[in-house]
Amino acid sequence: MRTRLVSALALVGLLVAPLEAELKYTMRIQAQPSTAPAAAAPSNPLLGMLGGVIASTIAPEGGLELTVITGAKGTRVEYPRAYTVVPAGGVTLLRADGSMIVLDPAKQTYWKLEKPDLSAFGAAAPVVTIARTGAVDLVAGVRAERATIEIRMPLPVPPGTQLPDGIPTEIRMSGEAWVAPQYKQYSKLAAGLLGGINAFGADTLAAEGLMMRSILRGELLGNQQIESVITSLTEGPAPASLFEIPAGYSEVPPPSGLPLTGPR
Repeated sequence: MRTRLVSALALVGLLVAPLEAELKYTMRIQAQPSTAPAAAAPSNPLLGMLGGVIASTIAPEGGLELTVITGAKGTRVEYPRAYTVVPAGGVTLLRADGSMIVLDPAKQTYWKLEKPDLSAFGAAAPVVTIARTGAVDLVAGVRAERATIEIRMPLPVPPGTQLPDGIPTEIRMSGEAWVAPQYKQYSKLAAGLLGGINAFGADTLAAEGLMMRSILRGELLGNQQIESVITSLTEGPAPASLFEIPAGYSEVPPPSGLPLTGPR
């Protein structure tokens, strides 16, 4: 009887542990020449012109390394260098109440981020097709299954708008992803705050598990591909203060104008 009780308590402990822990990992995002066969010419000249700009905004020159801490308390992403509208040394927070915050430790300021609402423009969610291959590789010491992905992103067009000839109604992308389903509860929490593949169909991809590595290609990226790879990973408790606005920080309006990364 005592043995059964101890076993039952141990099982309960295993079930409760993930709720009390956070996952901390380092992710590197970089652009590189596409390894897919090049098309004779872009199907749309506009996408051909924008490809380099978009690729360098998602993955700035020299690459970007992020530190992510995520769990039931929220998600924290630390940026050692400027990325989109986040300054160098900045932090983004997705808190348990759903609010999104950017911290600027250098100036001890913060501002709130609003999730974009494209419904007024008739925007539809990306359609993501995932095909598991059964092949397993080790990424940062974690077993991850390789899958191929196809993404179709309808462009946000106001209802009743007639697009000029040659302008596409959707953008298609493809690539590979290495998924660790054992960390699925964490990947759902962090979806949407990261760059690379997580920017496209984040909810669908996160439902498969944590993306340990991903490669994304498509006309939207020109002749480049975006690779995101987790280089280190640990699981354990993190202080609740990491997901809160530090004392003494002042709220400021969100920055306007061009992103801090990408061509000027």
